[in-house]
Amino acid sequence: GVKFIADIGYRVHEILKEKHLTAAALGKYANISTGNISDWKRKGTNPSSDRLALISEFLGVSLEYLITGKEKSSPPIRDDERELLKYYNALPELERGKILARLEDKAKEADVLPGRVG
Repeated sequence: GVKFIADIGYRVHEILKEKHLTAAALGKYANISTGNISDWKRKGTNPSSDRLALISEFLGVSLEYLITGKEKSSPPIRDDERELLKYYNALPELERGKILARLEDKAKEADVLPGRVG
Protein backbone atom coordinates (compact mmCIF):
# COMPACT_ATOMS: atom_id res chain seq x y z
CA GLY A 1 0.00 0.00 0.00
CA VAL A 2 0.95 3.63 -0.36
CA LYS A 3 2.52 5.14 2.74
CA PHE A 4 1.44 8.63 3.69
CA ILE A 5 2.97 11.43 5.72
CA ALA A 6 1.32 10.06 8.86
CA ASP A 7 3.63 7.06 8.55
CA ILE A 8 6.98 8.87 8.91
CA GLY A 9 7.61 7.48 12.39
CA TYR A 10 6.78 3.97 11.26
CA ARG A 11 8.98 4.39 8.16
CA VAL A 12 11.92 5.52 10.33
CA HIS A 13 11.67 2.25 12.29
CA GLU A 14 11.48 0.19 9.09
CA ILE A 15 14.60 1.89 7.67
CA LEU A 16 16.46 1.47 10.98
CA LYS A 17 15.68 -2.26 10.86
CA GLU A 18 16.58 -2.59 7.14
CA LYS A 19 19.93 -0.87 7.61
CA HIS A 20 20.74 -2.54 10.94
CA LEU A 21 20.89 0.83 12.73
CA THR A 22 19.78 1.45 16.30
CA ALA A 23 17.29 3.93 17.67
CA ALA A 24 19.95 4.86 20.24
CA ALA A 25 22.43 5.83 17.50
CA LEU A 26 19.73 7.86 15.71
CA GLY A 27 18.82 9.55 19.00
CA LYS A 28 22.41 10.51 19.66
CA TYR A 29 22.90 11.79 16.09
CA ALA A 30 19.71 13.86 15.94
CA ASN A 31 19.48 14.73 19.66
CA ILE A 32 16.18 12.88 20.18
CA SER A 33 15.35 10.71 23.19
CA THR A 34 15.00 6.99 22.52
CA GLY A 35 11.64 7.21 24.29
CA ASN A 36 10.46 9.66 21.66
CA ILE A 37 11.75 7.43 18.89
CA SER A 38 9.97 4.35 20.22
CA ASP A 39 6.74 6.40 20.59
CA TRP A 40 6.72 6.97 16.82
CA LYS A 41 6.07 3.29 16.30
CA ARG A 42 4.22 2.50 19.53
CA LYS A 43 1.87 5.49 19.50
CA GLY A 44 1.89 6.17 15.75
CA THR A 45 3.35 9.64 16.20
CA ASN A 46 5.85 11.43 13.96
CA PRO A 47 9.22 13.09 14.53
CA SER A 48 9.13 16.87 14.84
CA SER A 49 9.69 18.63 11.53
CA ASP A 50 12.87 20.36 12.74
CA ARG A 51 14.50 16.92 13.10
CA LEU A 52 13.51 15.43 9.72
CA ALA A 53 16.64 16.60 7.84
CA LEU A 54 18.95 15.10 10.49
CA ILE A 55 16.96 11.88 10.53
CA SER A 56 17.07 11.48 6.75
CA GLU A 57 20.80 12.25 6.79
CA PHE A 58 21.42 9.61 9.49
CA LEU A 59 19.31 7.02 7.68
CA GLY A 60 20.89 7.78 4.30
CA VAL A 61 17.56 8.39 2.59
CA SER A 62 16.16 11.47 0.89
CA LEU A 63 13.84 13.78 2.77
CA GLU A 64 11.24 13.05 0.10
CA TYR A 65 11.47 9.30 0.76
CA LEU A 66 11.32 9.80 4.51
CA ILE A 67 8.16 11.90 4.22
CA THR A 68 6.30 10.18 1.36
CA GLY A 69 7.82 6.71 1.12
CA LYS A 70 8.63 7.35 -2.54
CA GLU A 71 11.66 8.69 -4.37
CA LYS A 72 11.31 11.18 -7.19
CA SER A 73 11.22 9.18 -10.36
CA SER A 74 14.41 9.49 -12.30
CA PRO A 75 14.99 8.79 -15.98
CA PRO A 76 15.44 5.11 -16.77
CA ILE A 77 19.00 3.78 -16.79
CA ARG A 78 20.41 3.20 -20.27
CA ASP A 79 21.94 -0.18 -21.16
CA ASP A 80 25.48 1.24 -21.23
CA GLU A 81 24.96 2.77 -17.75
CA ARG A 82 23.66 -0.56 -16.45
CA GLU A 83 26.71 -2.36 -17.88
CA LEU A 84 29.04 0.21 -16.34
CA LEU A 85 27.38 -0.26 -12.94
CA LYS A 86 27.60 -4.05 -13.22
CA TYR A 87 31.39 -3.94 -13.70
CA TYR A 88 31.90 -1.13 -11.19
CA ASN A 89 29.94 -2.95 -8.46
CA ALA A 90 31.91 -6.16 -9.09
CA LEU A 91 35.18 -4.41 -8.17
CA PRO A 92 36.65 -4.23 -4.66
CA GLU A 93 36.05 -0.89 -2.90
CA LEU A 94 39.64 0.31 -3.35
CA GLU A 95 39.48 -0.29 -7.10
CA ARG A 96 36.13 1.52 -7.32
CA GLY A 97 37.74 4.54 -5.65
CA LYS A 98 40.56 4.51 -8.21
CA ILE A 99 38.07 4.27 -11.08
CA LEU A 100 36.03 7.21 -9.73
CA ALA A 101 39.15 9.33 -9.32
CA ARG A 102 40.20 8.50 -12.90
CA LEU A 103 36.73 9.34 -14.24
CA GLU A 104 36.76 12.63 -12.35
CA ASP A 105 40.18 13.48 -13.86
CA LYS A 106 38.88 12.63 -17.34
CA ALA A 107 35.79 14.81 -16.83
CA LYS A 108 38.00 17.72 -15.64
CA GLU A 109 40.25 17.34 -18.69
CA ALA A 110 37.20 17.43 -20.94
CA ASP A 111 35.70 20.25 -18.83
CA VAL A 112 32.40 18.40 -18.53
CA LEU A 113 32.01 18.12 -14.78
CA PRO A 114 28.28 18.15 -13.97
CA GLY A 115 26.94 21.01 -11.91
CA ARG A 116 29.80 23.38 -12.71
CA VAL A 117 29.07 26.80 -14.13
CA GLY A 118 31.51 28.93 -16.15
